[in-house]
This record gives sequence, structure tokens and C-alpha cells, in this order.
Amino acid sequence: MYTLFAETKDFFYGLLKAFIQSGGADEPSLEQYFEALEAVEAAGLLTSENSKQNLTWAREWDASLGQFSAWMAPSGCYLGGMFALTADVLKRSSMDFANVSTASIRHPDRLMQLAKDITQTCTLAANRTSTGLLPQGPFFPEMDYRSESGDNGSSFNLNSDLAESYLLLWRTTTEESYRDAAWQQVQALERLFLTKSEMLSKNASLEVDQNSNNETSSPSTQSIASPLFLSATLK
Repeated sequence: MYTLFAETKDFFYGLLKAFIQSGGADEPSLEQYFEALEAVEAAGLLTSENSKQNLTWAREWDASLGQFSAWMAPSGCYLGGMFALTADVLKRSSMDFANVSTASIRHPDRLMQLAKDITQTCTLAANRTSTGLLPQGPFFPEMDYRSESGDNGSSFNLNSDLAESYLLLWRTTTEESYRDAAWQQVQALERLFLTKSEMLSKNASLEVDQNSNNETSSPSTQSIASPLFLSATLK
């Protein structure tokens, strides 16, 4: 299985952070980072295929079946923030991009465009649910979960990946649209997951009545908040 989702986040971020923490001296880590991204792109894991709106999304390749997945996992929404951070780091460095094609994934302009495109895809997916939050399970960018049945359209969690991308895109571009989108996420979280004890649950889920669009708390909701939720989503 070849993927860009949660399983690979630490790998990519580990290489990128090694370069950042070295003050730009750890060039081998950056080179390995880009070689991995180029392999990902060559394998077709970043695509706009099958999207009527030409949305950019990430998918998996199952070598045993010889086919791509027809969906994107919510954990793949971290890519927007990672690409934005990479573009910003490159622009602040002393590197010369005069001989680097703007179509190359090594170019900061291409990386920033990918960051914006993937985050737009994730935002549209969240907006197509009755809650304004990403589905808990895999989604296709253009599916409207307000009219679809199934677990993907009726369960939601307090995933931090999209919130992280909003934060990094706002900090690297200063575009107010990302802060506005993050605020909408905060309002949805408060409206849907705030318990009587004023604690938000990382494991909380929401069941949605697909016929009436009325939201009711699931029996699985817990009145606890995990450290990851406090350190990532709220940040």
C-alpha cells in the first residue's frame, strides 16, 4: 500500500523539521524529503482525476489489487499545512529557484498552490456535511454528505489535520479566509461537542438524522479531552 495519509505524516514532517531545526544546514534531509514527494507525485497519489470541479485530492495505491483508492482520508488534510510550511521555509532560505521549473514540486510557488488546493478540497468536504466538520471516515471531495447515507456522513471526530492546515496557511499567507475557516470550525466544535461539564471529547462522535438534518449526540460521546485535541486542534 502506498499512501500519503496518517501513516506517512511523521516521516515527511520528520525530514522537514530536521532541515528547519538545523537552520538549513541539513540538506540531505531536505533532499530525501523532496525525493519522496517526487516519487509520490510520479505514482499519481496527488490528483484531480474524477473531480468535476478539478479539485486536487490525495489517494492511495494498493499494489496487491493494482488500483487507486476512490476516496481521500481526513488525515490527508495535513498536506495543506505541510506544503505551506515547506514553501515558506524555501522562500526564507538562501536557495536560488531561477533554474527550478515552477511546475516542479521543489518550487515554493507550486508547493503553496498545492497547499491551497488540498485545503480547499478538505474545506469543501467539511462544508458538504450537516455539521461543517469533516466526515470521520474516507470521503470523495465532491460527495454531498447532507444527502448521502452511511457512516462517513453521520460520524465526525475532532480531527486536528484541517485545523493545522488553516493555522499554517494563515501564518504563511496572512489571508483572512483561513482564519475565518478556522473560526467556523471552532464554532462547529463548540456547538456540537461542548458537554455539560464544558469538556470537549477527542473520541466524541455525532449521529446525524439524514432525513431531517437534526443532530443528536451519540451514546459513544465521552466527557474527556485528549492531550492531542488540546495541543493540536485548539492550537
